[in-house]
Amino acid sequence: MADELLKLAPKSDDVRTKLALIEMATELRVIAHHFKARCARERAFSSKAFTLPAQVVMWLRSGKG
Repeated sequence: MADELLKLAPKSDDVRTKLALIEMATELRVIAHHFKARCARERAFSSKAFTLPAQVVMWLRSGKG
């Protein structure tokens, strides 16, 4: 969507419209960047990616934990 906004900007004759389109595209890209980073962090800490060492699992199963 940001790319489409940037394609529209040069077609406008109004400077304020061009600036608004560029600003919206920039904001969308920043939001997308933050979203991708957040998703990557959540994937890194998901239960599938996290495994306990075997010694810890044995200790927890022993009932001492």
